[in-house]
Amino acid sequence: MVSEAIFMEASTAFNQAVDILDNAGAEQSLNVLEVEELLKAILDLVKDSKKRKISSSDSQGEVETGVQLLRSRTRLLLGQLIEWRDADEAEALYSAALKDTDGEGSAEPLLELGRLGFKRATRNSDLEVARERLERCIAVAGVGDDNDDDDDDDDDDVESTGREASIYLARLLCQSPEHNSEAKRHLASLGYKYRLSPEVVLSSGPPCSSSTAQSPFVYTFDDALPLPLLEQLQKAFDSNSPFWHEHGYGSPTTGYFSYQLPFPLPRTTKPNLLSLTIERVYQNAVLQMPSLKEAKFCEWWAHSRHHNDGHSLHYDYILSDGKETRHPIASTVTYLQADCGGPTLVTDQTMDSPLSTVGFAVSPGVNRTLCFEGMRLHCVLPGREVRSTKVKRQRQNIAP
Repeated sequence: MVSEAIFMEASTAFNQAVDILDNAGAEQSLNVLEVEELLKAILDLVKDSKKRKISSSDSQGEVETGVQLLRSRTRLLLGQLIEWRDADEAEALYSAALKDTDGEGSAEPLLELGRLGFKRATRNSDLEVARERLERCIAVAGVGDDNDDDDDDDDDDVESTGREASIYLARLLCQSPEHNSEAKRHLASLGYKYRLSPEVVLSSGPPCSSSTAQSPFVYTFDDALPLPLLEQLQKAFDSNSPFWHEHGYGSPTTGYFSYQLPFPLPRTTKPNLLSLTIERVYQNAVLQMPSLKEAKFCEWWAHSRHHNDGHSLHYDYILSDGKETRHPIASTVTYLQADCGGPTLVTDQTMDSPLSTVGFAVSPGVNRTLCFEGMRLHCVLPGREVRSTKVKRQRQNIAP
């Protein structure tokens, strides 16, 4: 049985962990291991009290209920922190958090289980389990219920969790051809008026080649890199490469990161894997976009994503002195692996133009480089249905 004193100690420690995470954004620094160890210490303090004799007194009963909810919240937070490097352990923590709640406060564990299950699905049955959990979360949260009895902050949090689950469910339905009508009804219930057409979202995309995917602002190049260079890149950015772990890629405490180099690259520097890649991508792209001869900098970054992951519609740009919007001359995508994931969609829309009327969906292809004008609105579509392996798509982007 957990005493009230231990419960208060654990609650104080949990609040301390949350404060560290909340303040990390302002300080731009965070010792993740410190928070993880703190959360593990809390779980050690409040070990499964259900297996112990519980006092029949009202006060002790309230303590035990509080302990179970605290344990659930701690497991959820710890799972969210470690998921990027150990998804299996995170899933186990989310499942344990769900058991802790016994239905009360179960919306967030259900959301995390549904979200992670959708992300990692390798079979259609995985998608069905993810859908069931998301629907249970929505039901527990009471999304759509006309209940305005009070304005409690906890109720607002639960409602927010339910709405997030509703959005994930909408994505799942949109990516399933047999659920297109249901997806439309669900999106309408969430207040959405527009969506990408099913022809775009559900298309696996033709194997477009350099000769079939040209436009006034989108170009593709197959066999873009010499095979020895490609093989070295595939090894350097393999899903098990130290690159991802050492950069904290996917961690909730790691933001977007990239590397910027002067261009043309200094000839005094010994060529390396990335400099050779940048030079080759430039040589291909400048043939179609002569304006690249004016480039002064090159920025590169890499992504490794699950099949069901995408990247939302966005523009590539920076703000100069906080005022002027500056786009790259060109943005490029070089595909190192292409056995999962969806196409990259590039539209004709810019920040200064009307809504898009034309778009080009370029499917992933090993050793394919996509190049397009840097001011264009674009995204990466999630892969449709599921894949039978857990291999990640790896994508290297270079934006000179």
